[in-house]
Amino acid sequence: NRSTRDRSLSADLSSSNSIDDKSSSAQIKASLSSKYDMEQKNTVGSISTRFRLPELATSSRYRVKTSTHLSDSSELERKWQTLKQIEALKLDDEILIAEPNFLRRPTFIPNDTYYKYLWNLSIMNMPEAWDESSGVDVIVAVIDSGINPTHLDLRNQLTDSGYDFITDELSSNDGDGYDSDPTDLSEAHHGSHVAGIIAAQSNNSRGIAGVAFNAKIMPLRMLGVEDDEGDSEGSDADLANAILYAAGLENDSGLLPAQRADIINLSLGGNERSETLSSAISKALAAEVIVIAAAGNESSDEHF
Repeated sequence: NRSTRDRSLSADLSSSNSIDDKSSSAQIKASLSSKYDMEQKNTVGSISTRFRLPELATSSRYRVKTSTHLSDSSELERKWQTLKQIEALKLDDEILIAEPNFLRRPTFIPNDTYYKYLWNLSIMNMPEAWDESSGVDVIVAVIDSGINPTHLDLRNQLTDSGYDFITDELSSNDGDGYDSDPTDLSEAHHGSHVAGIIAAQSNNSRGIAGVAFNAKIMPLRMLGVEDDEGDSEGSDADLANAILYAAGLENDSGLLPAQRADIINLSLGGNERSETLSSAISKALAAEVIVIAAAGNESSDEHF
C-alpha cells in the first residue's frame, strides 16, 4: 500500500490497564491537548491516541479545487508544521512514541484483459512501483525487428522517430535500405513482443499491461525477416547505427530523432565481440543514455 502523511498525530502514551493508570492516562491526554494546543480525536485501543493540530483541522483531501484552494507551498508548510510538532512531542517524557498518522491507498491495478496472467509483474512488485512511476516522459528505443504500428496496445505508445536500419534488401523484405518505416514484417513479431512488455498501453480493458505503460517506444528495425531456417538476423553495423541514432548521435542515415531516447533496449543475442558495436554503446553511454541488453539468451556472460 502507498502511504502519505495525514495532518494528524498519533502518540503512544505511558499507560497500563489499571483503573488508576487509565485515569492518569486521561489526565495526561488532557494535559497534552492543552500543552501543545492539540485536539484529541480518538484512540487505537490501548495502543495510541490520535491528536490533530487546530490549524490543520480542515483536511484538503476532499476540497473542491477553486481559485482559493491551498497552494502546493501551503500544503508543504502544513506538513512541515506537523513534522515539527512530532519532534517536539518526542522530547516529552510522558510520550513513548510520536508519529504521523499515515494515509494508505490501494495500489494501482490495471483492468487489462490478460493482466491476471502476467505473473512476472507481481514478482517485480509492479503495482507498488506504478504508484511511484509508470514511465511518464521516458522514451525507450526498442532496437529489434520493428513494430506493428496498428496493434491496439502499441499504436498510441510510439514516437514519430521510428526508423528502419536494415541495409540488406533481402533481409528487410521491403525492397529498400534505410527508410522511416519500422514496421515489423517478420513472422515472430519479436520487436512488437518486446515493446509490449515494456510499454503496452494499460488500463484500457484489453491486452496486457506494460511495465512502463506511460513511456513511449522509439521502434528501430535492424532484425530482418526469417530465412529458410526460420532465423531472424541483423548485422552489427546496422545495430550500431541504430544505437547511435537512438542516442541522438551521428549515424549513417544522416538523420537524428526529434528527441533522443532515454533508454535503449537490446533484446538480442550473439557470442562474438564487436569493437564497432562496443564503440557505439560506449558513445551512447557517454551521452547519458541507459543501455539495457539481454543476458543469458546465448548462455554467455560476454560483454559487448
